[in-house]
Amino acid sequence: MIVRRAHPRARCVGIDLGGRDDGAPSAHGTEYLSLDIESEPLPFEASSVDLVIANQVLEHTKEVFWINHEVFRVLRVGGHLLLGVPNVLALHNRVLGIFGMHPTCAKMIPAHVRVFSRRDVALFYETVAPGVAAIAGFYGSQFYPLPRALSRSLAHAFPSLAVSIFFLVRKTGEYQAEFVRWLAESPLETAFFSGGAETHR
Repeated sequence: MIVRRAHPRARCVGIDLGGRDDGAPSAHGTEYLSLDIESEPLPFEASSVDLVIANQVLEHTKEVFWINHEVFRVLRVGGHLLLGVPNVLALHNRVLGIFGMHPTCAKMIPAHVRVFSRRDVALFYETVAPGVAAIAGFYGSQFYPLPRALSRSLAHAFPSLAVSIFFLVRKTGEYQAEFVRWLAESPLETAFFSGGAETHR
């Protein structure tokens, strides 16, 4: 809805697993599709999308290589991924660690399966796709458990310590399947989904 207010003529598509998938526009003009982003391709042509928003999504996923492969396949050069994730190195998580307590965003029982921090996300894109993805902006939100006004000021001043962190990742060059090729060229001890050989072209 925020995107549509800024760009009324934009085509907006919401993707979720197990949601409605009839493609019919909602009251505010967004189409909805059901898709498993960890194993299925995004239903868009290569280099056809201006902006992908993944806010509080990737911490629930394992297959970050495949997901980024599809995101950067469909993004136009100059397009952006806006990525929002919980911060495992938020100030309150660092304090919890001193007392031997687990970070609030990385417990075994809840649904989060992956953790993120500013440096680690930057290293991921610098290592795997240096000519394709560059972080163009970094922001923070919330300072647990402080009141909203103070929290907002502190998150702006110290985003690396905020509860949630946001990355604006710019597609800087033509995508040549760097994310899935990196898996083939730098095998990891954990098996990751790469979509098969046909996606490496």
